[in-house]
Formats: sequence, C-alpha cells, structure tokens
Amino acid sequence: MGSGAGRGNDEEEEDEDDVRKDIQETRREMGETVSQLAAKADVKARAGHAAEVAKDRAGHAAEVAKDRAGHAAEVAKDRAADAAELVKGKASEMAGKVRESTPDQVKDAAAEARKRPVLLIAVVGAVAAFAVRRMMRRRRVMTK
Repeated sequence: MGSGAGRGNDEEEEDEDDVRKDIQETRREMGETVSQLAAKADVKARAGHAAEVAKDRAGHAAEVAKDRAGHAAEVAKDRAADAAELVKGKASEMAGKVRESTPDQVKDAAAEARKRPVLLIAVVGAVAAFAVRRMMRRRRVMTK
C-alpha cells in the first residue's frame, strides 16, 4: 500500500507542476497581449512612427530625384558638347568652302580693305546710307 500512495503523490506533484507551467505560460501570453494592445492604443507613438516612416520615404525619394537630376544634367552636358563639336566642324567646313568659292577679285579686295581700314569704313557707311535712304523713300510711297 505504501508504494501506491507514493505514486499518487508523484502524479499529483506532476499535475501541480503542469498547472504551474500552464499558468506561467498563460501569464506570459497575457503580458504580450497587453503590451500589444497598449502599443495599439498609444496614438502618439504610432503617429510618431508613421511620421518617421514618411520622413524616411521622403528622404529616399529626394535622394533618388537628386541622382536622376545629376544623371540628366550629365547627359545634357555630353549632348551639348557633342553638338558644339559638330557645329564647330560644320562651321570650319563651310568656311573652307567659302574660301574655295570666293572669286580672286573679292579676296584681293578684302586684302586691300585690311590694309586700308578707313576706306573700308567709308564704303560700309556709304552702303548703309544708301540703304537707309531707299527704305525712307519706300515708306513715303507706302504712306501716301
């Protein structure tokens, strides 16, 4: 009989230990649940967290926009340099063609004009005066 009573006590102790463990687990779970509910109820902390997330996203978006703008500027700069080089080449080519097709008389006259700048200024002034006088006559005819 003694051995049967000892077994009953062991089982009761095991049952009590299991109940204690269940109680501890339940308390732990309830503590977590209460903490989660408290976090959901803390509107100020949630708003602060949302603001922090929004701030991080805005900072990231600004950084991406800055990188894209820098890249676009670099591409534009490269294209402008290429266009300038192309224009420079075409201008040089055109100048060469003009030199080739310019009659010798005009070249000689240009050389003389470089030697005598006063004569060149006088000729340009005379041509300008002639052009202005002609435009004024046309206006008079049109207004009548």
